Amino acid sequence: AAHCVSQFNEFGSISIVAGIHTLSDAAGAIHRQVDRVFPYPTWIRDRPHLHDIALLHLHDPLPMESLR
Repeated sequence: AAHCVSQFNEFGSISIVAGIHTLSDAAGAIHRQVDRVFPYPTWIRDRPHLHDIALLHLHDPLPMESLR
């Protein structure tokens, strides 16, 4: 959601975890840093629930074969 990531000025402070269903069970998790955020072009901070989506670009790609 765009409202979740709009507060970060330095995108290196945002990270994602892939390959797991529950954060408390992190065995096999893959961690990646986000280096760019693309909020939906018509998202407006004052109307946070309208077009509230953002794409996150990862610094390193995810190995898709290990996420099956």
